[in-house]
Amino acid sequence: MSKAISRRDFLKVTGAVGAAGLLAACGGNGGAASSTASSAAEAASVAGLSSDPVTLTMSWWGGESRHNAYQEALKAFSAEHTTITVNPTFAAWSGWEDTMSTKFAGGVAEDVCQINWNWLYNYSGNGQTFIDLNSVTDYLDMSQWDDAKLGACNVANAQQCVPISMTGRIFYWNMTTFNKAGITEVPATEDDLFAAGKAFQEKLGDDYYPLHLGAYDRMILMVFYLESKYGKDWADPTTSTLNYTADEIAEGIDFIKSLVDGPRHHAAAHLLRCKRRRCYPPVHRVDHRQAGRLLRVGFLRYQVRGRSGRGEQARLHRW
Repeated sequence: MSKAISRRDFLKVTGAVGAAGLLAACGGNGGAASSTASSAAEAASVAGLSSDPVTLTMSWWGGESRHNAYQEALKAFSAEHTTITVNPTFAAWSGWEDTMSTKFAGGVAEDVCQINWNWLYNYSGNGQTFIDLNSVTDYLDMSQWDDAKLGACNVANAQQCVPISMTGRIFYWNMTTFNKAGITEVPATEDDLFAAGKAFQEKLGDDYYPLHLGAYDRMILMVFYLESKYGKDWADPTTSTLNYTADEIAEGIDFIKSLVDGPRHHAAAHLLRCKRRRCYPPVHRVDHRQAGRLLRVGFLRYQVRGRSGRGEQARLHRW
């Protein structure tokens, strides 16, 4: 079977995919029907510093540590810019996107917003919501970011946000438990991982597993697997089109299923514990007539290239 990288090297690259925490400046009253030109005009209107007292608003979601970090940063900013007052709005993630999507549509979002990367396409695909930060480079030093990171935030030919952090998902191994199973080294290959599953079951019993993944994590692991095997991105965000065929996605679902059942060459594998009883779609072979039901591996609606050569709509949900 031809692969972009060896299955033995799969675990070495799964932590390499990064994600950004992003900040964007909202363009005022530009609702969903506004144009890129109006957003640029709004940007131009603020591209000047006022000597008068100014009050700005800022919003973000997160936990206590993020709330504290942002508030400390705002204190430092206010100490340096004594005429500017920043009023923050923040909360936990639950329900946050619903709140912000309503604000974006109504043109009443905060002046500076923490956003998810996909929000650029969901709420400002034409540049209608967020200011083009290229218009305020006299005050925002864009040289703080390299071109690749800025490029990921450039949508509709506009620099709609900047990253405030770069992160990546990695494996966290409890080596105390691995050592109890007789394993002294972190699994470095797919074969190592399946061997660990067998060792856990034989030496520690049915209540111990090398991996414990929630629904979202299983979806991400499947994407890592497919991208490692085929050497191409999961999807094209500009066109909302998957770069994988239905058959290729079925391979990814089979991989996740194998973590639970054990592949044929590791029939005794005992690898993955899930937060829910059902750890994968009940039918894992993809039929293009049922693609919307079976390809439950993400959040967005994509066009999937099926066996027939036609583009089928597949509404992808969390597992």
